[in-house]
Amino acid sequence: MAESTVPNNEKDVQDLNNKKLFLHLIKPDFISVGSEYESVTNIDTIPDNSCNEIIINDLLDYLSYNESTNILDLLINKLCTNGSIIIQSVDLYQLATAVTFNDIDLDTTKIVLYQNKKAIYTLYDIESELKNRKLNIVEKKYINIFEYYIKATK
Repeated sequence: MAESTVPNNEKDVQDLNNKKLFLHLIKPDFISVGSEYESVTNIDTIPDNSCNEIIINDLLDYLSYNESTNILDLLINKLCTNGSIIIQSVDLYQLATAVTFNDIDLDTTKIVLYQNKKAIYTLYDIESELKNRKLNIVEKKYINIFEYYIKATK
């Protein structure tokens, strides 16, 4: 007999809706405080509408465009109403500007561009993807010379 995923009491419902996930292909050395790591390969095991916050750091760059859009759709389904998704990664425009003005060396640039990545987006690409999925952009900014941070709510 399959184990029930229905919460047994109010505390279980509260715990389910306070889930904070940090997603990546492999477990990083550091994750966001208060969050639990989950491999992107296990997304199907996470119940829909069960996460208060999902944090994605550099994940989408390691997937093809079609895989990235599919993952975004799946993750947004995992968010509770008013839940938030945070995406942080390399911004292609910012990286190009940093290279052009010698703000980063070419060895660093090569690592950023070619280390098993399949794509690099811009802040505006990701903002557009989130808005197309009817999410509200709460915050967006550049966090260093070539990375963006964006937070949106369901």
